Amino acid sequence: MPALPKVYVLGANVDALTTAVLLLQKGYRVTLVADAFPGDKHYATSWNNTHWMTNASAVNAALQEDDSTSFRMLWKLALRKAGEAGVMIINAEHIDEATHTVADPWWKNVVPSFQWIPKANLPKHAHHAYNYTTVMIQPKRYLSWLQSLFLQLGGRRKRVSLQSALDAVQDDDQVDLVVNCLPSLDQHLRHRRGKDQIVQQWIIKASQIRKAVHIKQKDQSLYLYPQMDGNVVIGARAAAPAKGKASRLVDVHQLLRQLEHYCPELSFGKGIDAIDLVTQQPDVSRATQHEQPRVENQYLVTPLGRKIAITHNYGHEGYQSSWGASKRVVQLVHDAYTNLQREPKAITRLLSRL
Repeated sequence: MPALPKVYVLGANVDALTTAVLLLQKGYRVTLVADAFPGDKHYATSWNNTHWMTNASAVNAALQEDDSTSFRMLWKLALRKAGEAGVMIINAEHIDEATHTVADPWWKNVVPSFQWIPKANLPKHAHHAYNYTTVMIQPKRYLSWLQSLFLQLGGRRKRVSLQSALDAVQDDDQVDLVVNCLPSLDQHLRHRRGKDQIVQQWIIKASQIRKAVHIKQKDQSLYLYPQMDGNVVIGARAAAPAKGKASRLVDVHQLLRQLEHYCPELSFGKGIDAIDLVTQQPDVSRATQHEQPRVENQYLVTPLGRKIAITHNYGHEGYQSSWGASKRVVQLVHDAYTNLQREPKAITRLLSRL
């Protein structure tokens, strides 16, 4: 059986690293192409812990499968390689102050210990809430672990600053298969205006916190994520205002008061003034350029006329889909490879009829 071909995976984020590992396991020869990698000084990512929390709707079966597959893999890592991979088991609470409708989420049976919190146990402005057991990911350790696994499996890295997906493919490389994990390289998105969000975050000292909290309000979301170093990230996320209107920014004391309603252990009963504020991170405006993740094949032709396949894998905005989406991408790469192999055979048959 002939060896499988080379694949270039563009990016060094969680989607790129996960896809590259799975492609290597299938026998492809994989090179990660990016301007920086985990461990580099200029590698850009958020180092704040995050936990698995699906964004898949009740009608999106493909995204549900991606998120379910990813949770199962992350759960296994938390059980077997927690310290090495930076994945640990944690409790989480979701409180809804915005909607009155109560319905079991589709992922109720994916996670362990899902249960509704009795209304009597909630503040009066909370319509409903639930808690469940999930996994928390420490990005710095997790991404470094993924990269180490990639290199152990024989993967290679190539430092290149890219402006488009085609920039990664030189005609002397003889690489016909590319996986793009960077939305900025997709011409499909270049002229689309996405939805902007304003994100505010602070880091506080609160080693007693052992759960994540997410509060959905009408115009914004509030959150609290414990870190592995005893600190806790607290923050607010809201849609950016229309042009000419002022941003609705929250004050850290206002945020702490709202979080304390659902997490009294935040201040140990001493009041929010006793909480030790470590730092405020700069307010960030994030552009959401895609309404749904893009996981699909696209075929392009290089300036010299060579046809290549680009498999897109981006837009998941977190770690919750990484293993499931990457599993789909491996199949798409195989489909693209099969299709590219058919073309020369079809041309040979055509020439034979002359």
